[in-house]
Amino acid sequence: MAPVNTERCYRAAMNRRPPRHGRPPQEPWERLDVATLRQSVLMVSVLDEVDVHPCDDGVVLEATMAIGWSNDLLVPWWRIGQTLGAAAVDPTGAAARARLSTWLRLARAVGDLPVGTLRDHLRPIGLPRDHALHPGSAWIHNSVEGGALDLGFGLAGVVADPDAITIAPPGLLEATGLDLRAMWPHAHRYLEQMGAIAAIRQERDPQTPLRPMGDCDVLTLLGSTVLRSALASDRGVGMRAAAIPMRRRGWVDPSHLDAAFALGAAAATDPSERGFTRPVLITVDGVWEAQEGIDLVEFALRDAVGAGLWVREMRFGSTG
Repeated sequence: MAPVNTERCYRAAMNRRPPRHGRPPQEPWERLDVATLRQSVLMVSVLDEVDVHPCDDGVVLEATMAIGWSNDLLVPWWRIGQTLGAAAVDPTGAAARARLSTWLRLARAVGDLPVGTLRDHLRPIGLPRDHALHPGSAWIHNSVEGGALDLGFGLAGVVADPDAITIAPPGLLEATGLDLRAMWPHAHRYLEQMGAIAAIRQERDPQTPLRPMGDCDVLTLLGSTVLRSALASDRGVGMRAAAIPMRRRGWVDPSHLDAAFALGAAAATDPSERGFTRPVLITVDGVWEAQEGIDLVEFALRDAVGAGLWVREMRFGSTG
């Protein structure tokens, strides 16, 4: 392979390795050698047709010739390992392949964005903690009270479908050098704006199902304090029950039959598009998923005091 012109490799932050301060390797990926990482990259290159070129320092994603500002991107070996994360226990397994293939494709797509426009593509995404697409704790920028919903960054318009919001894997945005903590308030403001519009729509037609607004699906909209406040205050009891079996649809105050349907609908939905597998209770402060055997619809509609006691117990522990 011809030598890589490192002058053309951009985003120096991609090479900025986090300090270990002399500690021994602790994560599975930190124990992988370059030869093993090469096998992982070769697997992705052959099976998923990702155009990569290994070199001594890492993997080169060549510039996209049709895009004038595109440059070669050098991904160092340590970041390849970090991308595998927990899947590093089997670096040539299906989970490792999926993680690495997705990460490399997104890294190239992000690199092909015009300089200075990446922040315009950042969007908030909400996912249940046990969701199939949840990238793990490193992805979380905010956890909604109740322990049912986490919020993190997604990317709009960086894949073939311009309307798709892609979950940003841990490490990808950090590699661009953006200060993500400084970017989160901007993403959160967008979420609250969409939540406010969704609240107006719900007020005008309370019987309509919850639907996406802008680039925020229903799960993400539940991260909006404005929308939660509007929903929770509607009946004057400070809480509402909802069935949200899909990321893009939800029903407020479902009947017992609808709640049963929600459980079946969640099971029948593709895991990537699934919402909450059980009904949830929405308050101004947060989102609470039902425990086994607890009927949140009964709580919210018929026993506001009992529902409030349950929420307090979930938040602060039993007082009895």
